[in-house]
Amino acid sequence: MEEQLILISQDSPTKEAIIPEKGDSVARIAYEVLSENPYLFTESEFQHEVHVVRRNRPDLKINKYSIKRSPLLKKLGWGIHKNSNGKMALIPADSDEYRNLSEKISTVYASRNSSKKVAGLDDGETKSLLSELQNDLSLIKSDTETTQTQKNSLIKARVGQGTFRRDLIEMWGSCAITGCKTKELLVASHIKPWREANNTERLDKFNGLLLVANIDRAFDVGLVSFDSSGKIIISPQFRDYEIAGLREDMTVTLKPEHQPYMEYHRKYVFQVT
Repeated sequence: MEEQLILISQDSPTKEAIIPEKGDSVARIAYEVLSENPYLFTESEFQHEVHVVRRNRPDLKINKYSIKRSPLLKKLGWGIHKNSNGKMALIPADSDEYRNLSEKISTVYASRNSSKKVAGLDDGETKSLLSELQNDLSLIKSDTETTQTQKNSLIKARVGQGTFRRDLIEMWGSCAITGCKTKELLVASHIKPWREANNTERLDKFNGLLLVANIDRAFDVGLVSFDSSGKIIISPQFRDYEIAGLREDMTVTLKPEHQPYMEYHRKYVFQVT
């Protein structure tokens, strides 16, 4: 297993590690479990310890939880280091260890804190998304191991143009969910998010859905996902999904090649609670 550092959320309100206040909050329990037991738990073992053992919630589907959505990473300035055995430890974002690890091993970002609204982004959200796009484009341009041709393809895919979009239009022909054919309304949406995919996955047409904008936004922030049969799954957080034009009977036709990406989306992007 490859070592990995999970970085704090890109829109984290702090870059310095903050210890959660004492109490029975999930953040405090998670902090105690990891700080008292560095490199003892894998992610699934950690989730079991936090929610089943300490919170006494055996009813929860622990395999649906993701450490990347923990408030420790999203709001409190803590990164997570996974060693080659998948065992985890807390790393303060303002520490030399965090900076050194981020330069030496594979990294991914924790989930964002951005608003869960599907449409009507406010100025702050718009600036955040533009900043994220700018950062991704800068990383592509500065990658010394990628050819200029590959960089051009990646840049076009990141801004929703180029071969990736054309491949999705050719594959789907319309919105994969609603059947809308108006191209101006269709978004080439990555299933496994751009930030967490490698360059091959970023250009793979099977890592994409062609969606109308409102569904794309809901899918992107994890308010909806799809099970292995293609049936929509709606997050409990998305209480007004019908107003946004979604229905519980919506489906998408998935090919076998889509399944690994969609499984990733369900596990790491979809908001279970």
